[in-house]
Order: sequence, then C-alpha cells, then structure tokens
Amino acid sequence: MKKKVLVTDGEKRISLNLVRSFGKNNLDITVGSASVYSLGFSSRYCNHKTLYTSPRRNPDEFLKYLLKMVQKHRFECIFPIRENTSKVMSKHKKELSKYTNVPVPDYNIFYDAYHKEIPLKITTKNGIPCAKTYFELDELKAKEELEFPVVIKSSIKHGCGIAICQTYDEFKEKYYKMKKKHGECFVQDFIPNGGEIGVYSIFNKNSEPVALSVQKRIRTIYPYGGISTLRETIKNDRVIELAFKFLKKLKWYGPSMIEFKIDARNNIPKFMEINPRWWGSLALSILSGTDFPYVLYKVATGEKVTPNLNYKTGVKCRSFYPDLFCLLKSKGRLKNIPMIFDTKTNFDILSLKDPLPMFIAPITFSIEVFTR
Repeated sequence: MKKKVLVTDGEKRISLNLVRSFGKNNLDITVGSASVYSLGFSSRYCNHKTLYTSPRRNPDEFLKYLLKMVQKHRFECIFPIRENTSKVMSKHKKELSKYTNVPVPDYNIFYDAYHKEIPLKITTKNGIPCAKTYFELDELKAKEELEFPVVIKSSIKHGCGIAICQTYDEFKEKYYKMKKKHGECFVQDFIPNGGEIGVYSIFNKNSEPVALSVQKRIRTIYPYGGISTLRETIKNDRVIELAFKFLKKLKWYGPSMIEFKIDARNNIPKFMEINPRWWGSLALSILSGTDFPYVLYKVATGEKVTPNLNYKTGVKCRSFYPDLFCLLKSKGRLKNIPMIFDTKTNFDILSLKDPLPMFIAPITFSIEVFTR
C-alpha cells in the first residue's frame, strides 16, 4: 500500500513541485486548497482533492479541518506551503503530531522567523551584515536620524510590497500610509542593488543542513523586487556561511529561504529576511540536482538522510506567465520579444509529462497578482 501525504495550498505553484516529487516517488497524494482553481488539483499525480476554509481568513476552521483529516486518513506526513498554513501547523504541532509527521519548527521558532524584526535583531547580535534598521520611530527621531533614501517594510506581512522614500516629507507621508495598511512597520537604509541572492535549504531536526541550492535573481515581477521570474543557480560560499550561521542560531527545522542583497557600494552581502517556508523557485532547486520535497519527507518520517550540499550551477529556470507579465510591462517591450520565446531555459510549471497545470496557471497567476 502506498504511503499517504497531504499537501496544502494547492493553488500555489510551489505545491505543484511537491505533488510531482511525491508522485514520482510513488506516494499517495491528497492536495488541499482554499480555491477550486488549483494547480495541484490539475496534476496527474494528484490522487485526491479536498477544499478547505482559507487559513488566512479563518485559522480556527482550518485547524478543525486539519485535525479531522489527519485523524481520518492517517497521513504519513502533512506539508504546509505558505506562511498562514505553516503558522497554524506550527502553533498546533503537538496536537497534529499525535496523528502524523509535521515538518515545521516549534511555534516559538517559527514566530521568531515570521516576525521580520526578530531575525534582523539576531543578525545584528551575531555579526551578520544587514542594512541599518530602525524599529521604533517618532517624527522627531526620524527627522534627526534618517539618512535618505530609506525603505519602509511591514514587520509581519510577507510579499506585501515596500515603500522607498527619497526625502523626509515623502517618508512622513508613506510611513503612516504603510502602517495603516499593513500594521507595524520598520525602516531600513536603502542598499544600492548589486544583485539579489537566495540561500535555499532544508535543515533536519537537529538544525543541520541536509539540502542546499543558491540562486541569483535575474528578473523580478516588479522593479523593487517581489516574485522572481527568472533565476540561476550560482556558487557563493560567503552567503552560505552567513545563512547557515543564522539558521543554526534560530534552531531551524524544515525548508527556508534566506534572502541577501549585495551592497553595490562595497560588494558585501547584506541579510534581508528569512522566508520560513518553501520558496517560489523550488523547481529550480530541484532541477539543480536534489529532490528537496522528498528529502524533507524522509527527514520528517525518520529515514536516515545523508546531507548533500552539492548542486549544479548555471541552471536557469523561469516562471513563464509572471515573466511574460514582467517583460511586457517593462520598458523596451519590443526588444524583450526574443526573451519571451526563450526555450533554452527551464520552466517552473511546464512539463510534457504533466501538462494540464500549464493551462490552469494563467488563472492562478491572475488571482495572485490582482488580489494582492
């Protein structure tokens, strides 16, 4: 009999990577989603489909759903994809672990990673370079201390955009707008962009790395960043060293992405944030040589996993519809046309062995972009 797993957030392209990985490894896969427009549902590897209440809108109802599912189906393992599902599973890990394996850190550790101010304080204490950060600012302090330009970011919301301010008057206007829209915010010195690099890894239950890839962003959906639409695997020992130092201090378990920005003024990699979950460019990490989802499955279920921190460099992967949106939206659209038809680069979703998700992807991408 096949061993059973539950993958949540089926509407996200990340979940599709897990579904395909587990399908190829002969697991019985249930895909859960808060939307009928689900990439995971459309995969040939999806054995069972289930809809649930959005954990962002009603985490209590989502928890009831989870407990009912794990008690009834006795999954070998359950996998959250996004922050909201990870948060619920981490917070209620003890209850869920009576019935299944839950590869997420304990809630106090997840909380520290999720609230962006805490990782920045950890980096400062441990000599990990980051932008100068201001956590509490009144008008007088801001006027006296800030050196412009600066960047305003939400303290707890991920993927919600940022505000770049060139003057104090611009800062004053945008700071209060950001706080009203996103809650508590912090302010950082602006780092001239010399490149954006992510360290993508899985840490086991002893906070030791067992899988790794490093990627640089080539294109992003917005000028300030956001979703990466084209990236490439690279070698950079310095960012690996800094990321592992941070994750060990945090006592991390599970998947994560540590984002660095290279300071163009001095070429120093500066810590930006941790995404305490699977990452949008997971397909590229898998293409670079390691089946990340299946590695975590084996770690979670107690199989012996030999750490493999080697990966192929120079591998490129793009998210076709977001990249198309990026190229058509940017300046010099006509010059970008050849890049639209680049077939030498790998794709996040397109697969001849599993073709249907490619046709569902425009719907899920439109929902993601226009409901942000």
